Amino acid sequence: SDGPCAADLALWGGATMVSSREEEAILIATLVVAAVSFVCSLAVVVSYCMFEQLRRPSYLLILHVAISDIGTDLSYALANPQGGVLCDVQAALNQVFTLTSVIFPTLITLQLYELIVVKARLSHHTWPIWATYAIAILSAVLPWGFGLYSNVVGWFWVGS
Repeated sequence: SDGPCAADLALWGGATMVSSREEEAILIATLVVAAVSFVCSLAVVVSYCMFEQLRRPSYLLILHVAISDIGTDLSYALANPQGGVLCDVQAALNQVFTLTSVIFPTLITLQLYELIVVKARLSHHTWPIWATYAIAILSAVLPWGFGLYSNVVGWFWVGS
């Protein structure tokens, strides 16, 4: 063991010991990538707000992908909290926005399928957006309610 900072990292079904230096390198790389992603996602949000021609229902899902990425980036910015409320906040942000970052592109894919293959008009319903957030928030509240969040190599998330 390399001391109290060493953590177990599950890789493809096996367990590998990660030293405190390696864990620090992982955290730094995560923060750098999250910062770049944050800036790019923020550019999408600002563009959507600034340019009226982008404020159409077809771009609304892209806006929510960017918002989801910003939320995920903020959860990574809380790297390696040492416990308490901050851990729960990081775990909840990570759970909600990582899930919405997957669901919104799926909704975009379904809209493209409707438009190109089915040749249907784009629906302008907002209920899929609200349903996505509701599902994601529920997926974050349930583990929190059962006390399942724990330290998983440098950030808090659903642990064992």
